[in-house]
Amino acid sequence: MKSTSNAFVDSFKYQWKAIILGLLIVVVFATLIVSAPMGFLLAWVPALVILGIVMVALIAHQPKYALFLTLLMSFAQSGLSRYVPIFTWGLTVDLLLLLCWLIGFFKYWKKFEVGRANKSLTWVWVAWYAYVFFELFNPQKEAATIAWFYAMRGVGLYSMLLTPLALILMRKPKDMDFWHTIVILNGFVGAAWGIKQIYIGVTGIEAIWLQGPAGSTHVLFGQLRAFSFFSDASQFGASMGHIGLLSSIFVLATNSKVKQIALVITALMCFWGMVLSGSRAPIAVPAIGGLVFLALSGRHQVFIIGLFIGSLAFGFLKYTSIAQSNYYIGRMRTALNPSEDPSYIARLEKEAKMKVYLASRPFGGGIGAAGFWGLRFTPHTVLANTATDGLYYRIWMEGGIVGLTLYLGILIYLLIHGSLITLQIQSPHLRIKSAAIMAGIGGLMVASIANELMVQMPTGIIVYGQLAFIWQMKRWDKEYLHEEKLKMRRKSLIYE
Repeated sequence: MKSTSNAFVDSFKYQWKAIILGLLIVVVFATLIVSAPMGFLLAWVPALVILGIVMVALIAHQPKYALFLTLLMSFAQSGLSRYVPIFTWGLTVDLLLLLCWLIGFFKYWKKFEVGRANKSLTWVWVAWYAYVFFELFNPQKEAATIAWFYAMRGVGLYSMLLTPLALILMRKPKDMDFWHTIVILNGFVGAAWGIKQIYIGVTGIEAIWLQGPAGSTHVLFGQLRAFSFFSDASQFGASMGHIGLLSSIFVLATNSKVKQIALVITALMCFWGMVLSGSRAPIAVPAIGGLVFLALSGRHQVFIIGLFIGSLAFGFLKYTSIAQSNYYIGRMRTALNPSEDPSYIARLEKEAKMKVYLASRPFGGGIGAAGFWGLRFTPHTVLANTATDGLYYRIWMEGGIVGLTLYLGILIYLLIHGSLITLQIQSPHLRIKSAAIMAGIGGLMVASIANELMVQMPTGIIVYGQLAFIWQMKRWDKEYLHEEKLKMRRKSLIYE
């Protein structure tokens, strides 16, 4: 058994390598961003080649780095696409996951314990991807095959590829901690950039982006909705609500005052970023997520205090007009009064029409038939010209009532099973982290009614990794209890 000092050294080595990797990527991408407006096209090629070589070498040395890089790129890909549009940056997620599988099998095939992935979590995502795949052969599909290729990645491929890899490679609680370190750091930077957009202004490239189609949804009544380096304001708001919730709960899982202060600051910045996004659906993430946490935490005092604070916040938005002149607060209030929201009424009318259209299409119009990919590849179809208005609405349109039933069944199973695992955890710190994860997922599931959050980056990648941690919590809890028994035994021997 390793001594405490050796364990500390191993942990330090593990973290500084990952930190250096992250700094290297930031430096290379910063070089690309700075050189882009100056026209130094030749700077891109060597920088990308060097970065690619370093990434492959690191992944070959330790395949789990591919998963951390995947998480990092899920945050960075939208901003890179905006600033350096020389490559479809979203494909880096596909390449990293594929590279991880290839290196794992061909270099570490003896140590690549595939049996670790033989869990219900893996198989439910495999079942969902099988349905997504067979949508290719849907006789009533409206989607083009090329649209299916693009759309199915976020809808089904990433969950199937990442989940078993996470179960096989990220085996220890320190992997979970480092995963969330990346998430929280990106949340802090993202919130800071979004706040900067509102109070200082956008960059030249962001201004050009706003002059295009994005301007119609990100500048409303002369007010800018913060989007930071995310794909849009809605995804930014949801990510801020999610990371703010995680940060505020993780405060309870550490005894370090420095970490607690850093987490509180991050949580406050993220929640403010959520407000500045001007999005209404993300409010469900901390609201519903907070209730889920209070139910799973096992701390009655925390439950009562949290319920009181949540009630005050709800009453402030629902039953008062305080600060109504503030555009962002006023917009959030409309989420609690949907009957007075014209967009909500229009959504109900559209849903009624879609029920008639899909009544004879139990398998929907095919993956990629609606939304952005539908407009790009089959703009003449009904589904392509009907706004998706949320994840479940999109699944219903593209996968039919059969696909929607299957998908909702999977999500409900994951939420219930994950919650039951959490309630069995005896380690106080693991219990809080597990409850925080399930709280975030519960909030995102509700918020996805209005936005396609669960299948967008970075949210989807974060959640798939988190679920893999939940499915390993029982083993980690047993290891914790075993260590506690050994400590008690040592103490009893000393006193004897």
